[in-house]
Amino acid sequence: MGNLTPYQIANPYRKKRVRKRRRIDPEEKRQRQQETLEKVKAVLEKGATIANACYSAGISVMTLWRWRRESKQVDLFIRNLIDGRVQLVEDALYKKALEGNVAAQIFYLKNHGWRDTPLIDQSEHKHIKIVWKVAKNGHARDYNSRFIPASETE
Repeated sequence: MGNLTPYQIANPYRKKRVRKRRRIDPEEKRQRQQETLEKVKAVLEKGATIANACYSAGISVMTLWRWRRESKQVDLFIRNLIDGRVQLVEDALYKKALEGNVAAQIFYLKNHGWRDTPLIDQSEHKHIKIVWKVAKNGHARDYNSRFIPASETE
């Protein structure tokens, strides 16, 4: 019976309809793409997520990613938009840090290169013992370092 569908098996006299694909002119395709991109850009500029903008324009997110790979202008627009949004969040975090929010201050400083590692006086400690907690698959998951004073090692 070959490659027949269940409907064709039940109705052997009915012919399978073959849908012919309409050939799209490259210029028409490019124009459609530009119109769709304008819709996506307009929705994104209003503050929507990329997924919501794609949905409102009638395309999938994967289509937008493909267009980003194909066009440097589209990629540049999306990157600038994302960078602008990150800057807005960073500015809000900075404002909270200036208002006295300690968690915001610590988060801001740690994400800008500040480290809170204590200075250790090496004369007090002879040995440093590092205890590793290893996951079952053999990868190091977490570690704790412990300093042993010289009085305990002798």
